[in-house]
Amino acid sequence: MSFSNTNKLVTDNFYSVALSGSNGIAGSNSNLGLWYSTNTGQTWTQSNVTTGNFISVALSGSNGIAGSASNLGIYYTTNSGQTWTRGDLTTGGFTTDNFQSVALFGTNGIAGSASNFGIYYTDNSGQTWRPSNITNGNFNSVSISGLNGIAGSASNFGIYNNISAFCYEKNTLILVLENNIELYKKICELKVGDTVKTYKHGYKNIKCINSFKYNPSYTKRNKRLLYKMKNHDVIVTGKHGILVDEVTEEEIIRTKKCGTTIRQIDDKQVLPACASDKFEKITDDKDFELWHFVLENDDETKNYGIYITGGILSESCSEKAFLYA
Repeated sequence: MSFSNTNKLVTDNFYSVALSGSNGIAGSNSNLGLWYSTNTGQTWTQSNVTTGNFISVALSGSNGIAGSASNLGIYYTTNSGQTWTRGDLTTGGFTTDNFQSVALFGTNGIAGSASNFGIYYTDNSGQTWRPSNITNGNFNSVSISGLNGIAGSASNFGIYNNISAFCYEKNTLILVLENNIELYKKICELKVGDTVKTYKHGYKNIKCINSFKYNPSYTKRNKRLLYKMKNHDVIVTGKHGILVDEVTEEEIIRTKKCGTTIRQIDDKQVLPACASDKFEKITDDKDFELWHFVLENDDETKNYGIYITGGILSESCSEKAFLYA
């Protein structure tokens, strides 16, 4: 393999480049902004962003994001880097933040702050961003694959990873409506657009669904471990819950020890599997295939009660938890 200098860029500094097919993007660290190539890097053209330092760029198809080192926040492109627009937080602009690392997979992306603001995420290719549950610390390296991500700290925090806290093992049965008939289907057989029966809210269509491999032996946190429901073929993550009419003081104490809380859906309490004596911890050192889905909802933080194997009332995943728990 051999490399050669490209046209007119022999004296500039570039801390980050990305390639998708024959299209490439590059971030200048000499205050010359963002550049793009349409021929695998043989020639380059300056984009509409002609100033500023950008130390991290990512490209997925024609969508790209670029993290600024000049207090300019994050920019996004939908045409392989030819034109760029500054992204926004959903609660306001973040044009004064620096980002050491960005990553993009399809329309989902993550960004590590260099201004001690933690980790941000996007689900629309960088147009808008939300703070994750990690709201402080510097992160100088992030990566994403599907909906799973990892982030390396520059603040002596080690490495973080994310998976949804609300997941079912692939064989869990979900009550759906199909051809006007209610029936149970394995969660691994469901897809976007399928109709699920909810508790008190009728039928709702699946908006997002995803799966991933998970080995529970890699964590010691109870809410992240896997639990099997006694006398039922139901395996869930520890924070996932069943809906009950009321919880006991003992269950509340166990819930707090698991590092989570008792939540509420409609008139039911959500008792986490890790705090319920109806579940037993799984200690197997092996990969499980876990699935989770989001039902259509105007509020990204809300989820529904749903019916799973044997008519048990459980819960769907909220959109926010689905993306970055």
